[in-house]
Amino acid sequence: MKKIIFVLVISIVILGCSAPKMTSNDIAVEKAQVQRIVQKNAPKSTRKIIRSGQISITVETLRDMTDDFQILAEKYDGYVLSSNLHSATVRVASNQFDATVEEVAKWGDVHYKNINSEDVSEAYYNTKIRLDNAMKSRERYLQLLQQAKNVTDILAVEKELERLNTTIELLQGQLSKKDHLISYSTLSITMQEKFEGEKSQLGPLGYVVYGVYAGIRWLFIWD
Repeated sequence: MKKIIFVLVISIVILGCSAPKMTSNDIAVEKAQVQRIVQKNAPKSTRKIIRSGQISITVETLRDMTDDFQILAEKYDGYVLSSNLHSATVRVASNQFDATVEEVAKWGDVHYKNINSEDVSEAYYNTKIRLDNAMKSRERYLQLLQQAKNVTDILAVEKELERLNTTIELLQGQLSKKDHLISYSTLSITMQEKFEGEKSQLGPLGYVVYGVYAGIRWLFIWD
């Protein structure tokens, strides 16, 4: 399979070298074709997945959970992104995300839970291709800078190098952020207290007594 991908990529490159000067649109189309080939044949292990979730837990009595959030994050090789007494956003190792959610669910009754998985493979690899191309272009311009004969040429090359350096820093930042979010899954946790009605459920006799009380109050007590 790797040989097939290699032959296809080389064929595209050879055709590009022998063809007339390509427009920016042609280059974009060519890159997209190569990307589709690579993505189609890439093993599942190379997919870039960002996982996140939100969970709300109902408990009998609220208490300060700051230390619990910190212990939880450290237990699953992560850290606390933000927190207060009763809520927090933590990031944990992506391979331990499910275990983290399961543990939090044991803290009380799960009032709400939502888990998301986003496949960012296409955006990730497109950014990587752009970064590789920008770095190759910078190398070529560095060579041109050494060959420049006059001030005009030097200034022109330095201007292009400045633009490429900015582009490279931007793309590296984007990849770094994606790598971090792929390695660490994000979980938002909210703790809430049960309502009084939930804490003490009335039995059949309790409802009768409450009904009688409500009727008497309505008849004799006027606001």
